[in-house]
Amino acid sequence: MGSPRSLHFLRGFTLLSLLTSLLVSLPDCAKARCEFNSDCGDSARCVDGDCVKNCRLDLDCPDDKPICQRGLCVVKKDDAGVDDTSVTPSDGGDGGGADTKLPVDTATGTDTNVDDTTVSPVDTGAGVDTTVGTDVTGGIKGYLDGCAGDGECVSGACTVDAPRFCTKSCAASGECAHGQICAGGHCRLDDTGKTGCSPSTGSGCLLYCYGSATSAHCTKDCLTASDCPAGFACTAAGAGKKVCVDIERGCTAASQCVTGLGFCGGTSDGCTSECTSATDCPNRLIGLTPYACTVSGGKTVCVPPADVLGSDPLGATCAASGTNTCRSGGCDTATSPAMCNTRCTPQGGCPLGYGCFPDAGGGSVDLICTPAGSSWLGAACARARDCRTGLCQAEATGSGGYCTKLCNDSLCPTGMTCKASGLTASDGTAIKLCSK
Repeated sequence: MGSPRSLHFLRGFTLLSLLTSLLVSLPDCAKARCEFNSDCGDSARCVDGDCVKNCRLDLDCPDDKPICQRGLCVVKKDDAGVDDTSVTPSDGGDGGGADTKLPVDTATGTDTNVDDTTVSPVDTGAGVDTTVGTDVTGGIKGYLDGCAGDGECVSGACTVDAPRFCTKSCAASGECAHGQICAGGHCRLDDTGKTGCSPSTGSGCLLYCYGSATSAHCTKDCLTASDCPAGFACTAAGAGKKVCVDIERGCTAASQCVTGLGFCGGTSDGCTSECTSATDCPNRLIGLTPYACTVSGGKTVCVPPADVLGSDPLGATCAASGTNTCRSGGCDTATSPAMCNTRCTPQGGCPLGYGCFPDAGGGSVDLICTPAGSSWLGAACARARDCRTGLCQAEATGSGGYCTKLCNDSLCPTGMTCKASGLTASDGTAIKLCSK
């Protein structure tokens, strides 16, 4: 494959339009660069300056070495001395033959029906709201305004969980701000990806708990992966429903994946999920080869491209030089230590603990995930990481800053107006900000 454009993420990026600026710390996402095959380790080779795997599926290999095993084409007669955990349940172990790199189903036997993996989402019955007010007309603060109690809000409903803000009644998540879901009849901060929930009862989540006794997280409905947090796929979950699932992480056994599917063990790509098209698979940084939705092991699953050389998730430490083992393919080399990064959208946003913000570099603007803090909209901030959204906007006077948000949903708290920045992200998203 050809070499993608160089991705340079600057620090201290400033939006000059409309006399506003973002006080953000911007990372430098980079792929693994190489000069020689030896720079890429044993399971990859150097092509046009990038480390790529020798193979991903068996069909990539020649007749004399027909099996793709951890990125290498190997002969079929033995395991080449490597213990491989990526075998189908019916294999009963290594089976004395070659281990093909296939997604492993945790269902019993060889049944390929994903419903058998006990990962169907459980509805928490969120029609009963126990954590916000009762929509009795109260104070003067509007939707998204920070609050300390129900009486301060026009709706009479202030969220209990920090950061606290005035919420509003809703019938569907589309009525709420980006990064929020409609749960219990009120707009709430999206808890997709939160672990520790019960897949049998749904407790611990605002909407659904998806997974099994060994791996589960909170989730929400989706149409494509763009509706999900960065690194998440959108997969079918029965009864015509599709939900967001976290797949950009490693596994030594498929039972560690909420979907029960994974390319697990060794230096493999980690968890995966079933898909109907590539739009169900996680978004990648602009310029990187997208996921494929491909048949593997009897299932149609999200398969990372050849430039993915590891399974490290968002936030994991990555090498500033040499082989990049981030599942997303993006390594923020401007932080210390360097950190795996990935692309987000205003709709999909980022997992818990991260914010989606515009990064300018190489003549373009990309939306990427950055570590976020806890301060709510309008609160004073000195840097992006102070804010729940990962966005800190400078005061026009130059005296400090305040937490803000992308407002492609046209929603801002009282005292702020949604303004176009005049910039457009590489994926076509117009950058809009809540500004004072």
